[in-house]
Amino acid sequence: MDKHLPLQHVIDSIADLIYFKDQQSTYVGCNQAFARYAGLSIAEIVGKKDTDLPMLSNPELFQTRDIQVMATLAPLITEDWLIHQTMGQRLYEIVKSPFYDDANQLCGVIGVGRDITNHWRIKQRDETRQLALALTASQAPLQEILDAIVKGLEAEVSGRLCSILLLSDDGEHLLCGSAPSLPDFYNQAVHGLSPGIGVGSCGTAVASGKRVIVEDILTHPYWAPFKALVSQAGLAACWSQPIFSSSGKVLGSFAIYHREITHPTLEDLTSIEQAASITSLAIEYHAARLSLERQAKTDLLTNIGNRRYFQEHAETILQQHAAAKQPIALLFIDVDFFKLINDMFGHKAGDDTLIALGKYFTECQREQDVLARMGGEEFAYLLPETDGETALAFAQQLQAGLTRFYDQQPHLQAKPTLSIGVAAFSTGCGTLDQLLSRADTALYEAKNQGRNCSKLYLPSPPLTQPASPTNFLQ
Repeated sequence: MDKHLPLQHVIDSIADLIYFKDQQSTYVGCNQAFARYAGLSIAEIVGKKDTDLPMLSNPELFQTRDIQVMATLAPLITEDWLIHQTMGQRLYEIVKSPFYDDANQLCGVIGVGRDITNHWRIKQRDETRQLALALTASQAPLQEILDAIVKGLEAEVSGRLCSILLLSDDGEHLLCGSAPSLPDFYNQAVHGLSPGIGVGSCGTAVASGKRVIVEDILTHPYWAPFKALVSQAGLAACWSQPIFSSSGKVLGSFAIYHREITHPTLEDLTSIEQAASITSLAIEYHAARLSLERQAKTDLLTNIGNRRYFQEHAETILQQHAAAKQPIALLFIDVDFFKLINDMFGHKAGDDTLIALGKYFTECQREQDVLARMGGEEFAYLLPETDGETALAFAQQLQAGLTRFYDQQPHLQAKPTLSIGVAAFSTGCGTLDQLLSRADTALYEAKNQGRNCSKLYLPSPPLTQPASPTNFLQ
């Protein structure tokens, strides 16, 4: 490089923002990059102070730092958001240092600003991803995970309002997964909408499986039915990315809203794609975990609760009833002559019978009841807030309605009757093992009396103690 090349030419060739201030924090020079960022010419900047520049949101702080650098004669490194006319807010690493004249006298401050926005966003995105993965691994609620992803993406760029909509299991409705920065009335209006082409950005993205970019909501035909809603919410732009499962199925949408008409940058599109990807992972993991938990507590043949499910729920309900001194009852049900069904018609017929009975018991189940297949041909009903006589009447209703149910099941080769043992605690006080034991005793009595009947456990009366014999030797 020519040593006589003017300094201005050198600094103008640098992409970083470079400026010089005197001891009164007045600009005495800058490079072309700084001038372009400020939207002024170099000549217009010289003689101005920070308070005269639109790019600074807190000019007084910048002047305070100038004073600190000149007082300490030490460099100062900070990170600050600057406002660009077209790119919005950008994060800069700013290094301020004292500069001197040829006589080594302090002249003022030289500042160099480097745009680190993209680096910072990548770091933020990685931190959000790591947090989402940690929450997922710790089996946090899906809502908490989705909220963390949304808030992480919003933090990347000022003014973003993000939302996650989940597609219902039947594929018919959009359900609000997370949208903490959008108004409640807006989320409530969107929740339950059916996806389709022209149903806003998100409904269209879910229906088409393609990203939808709407820069101006109020003029776009997809948003025509929702103009009043988005106007009330103060929304102007919406970009929506479909969320895909690992098999390519659409799970929902990830959206970025803005309150101003806005066109996405390449960095914005990368951001929303990656957010949709980590959201997909969280949704699929959550669904898989729920499926495993359900399988662990569900009888795979009848699709009702199994013994483990019954014991966990029954123990909790018993404790609640004991504390409230409320009655609670149990039905222990046995399918009559079930072994004979397997022997005569085969195990397939036996399985069909159990499946049908599981369906029948579910149809008869009250909302508060706990129903389970305890093993083999045995079923149990826990009846909260129910006394023994009421439980016995319910058991008899189960038996009486069985014939009508069988009439609707012509495919069944066998249509067996039921024997039912009933037990109850009048105040809920007692253990589950005691309740099961009493119901089992009553069931044994029902079988001994010919089956196809219900019996209520009644405690045996206490034995009368014989009078002590008289001792005539005394």
